[in-house]
Amino acid sequence: MYLGTISDQQPIDITSLAHCLVITKAAVSKRLPHLVECGWASTTPGPGRRVLISLTDAGAELVEDAGGRIDADVLALFADPRLSGSGLDPAVLGPQLELLTQLIREKETV
Repeated sequence: MYLGTISDQQPIDITSLAHCLVITKAAVSKRLPHLVECGWASTTPGPGRRVLISLTDAGAELVEDAGGRIDADVLALFADPRLSGSGLDPAVLGPQLELLTQLIREKETV
């Protein structure tokens, strides 16, 4: 979750990352050194006392690989014979889920 959110929002500060993950800033601050040690994320000074977090090339590759595996797993679910004739259409469901995600994010900022 950390790396995927950083990927979507980078560069992102600790406070914003905590808000996106619905966790405390302390939880992000505790986990961040491990992500940096592993070479998946980097930090740079931001405005004021903020710390900006970005993915490294290795982190971006990890997110991309994981996303590809998740996509393949989801597509495999649609191949399950129990879904045939259910009216479930992956070509329609994907955009619908993206729209729902967008609507949820918009509600969070209000």
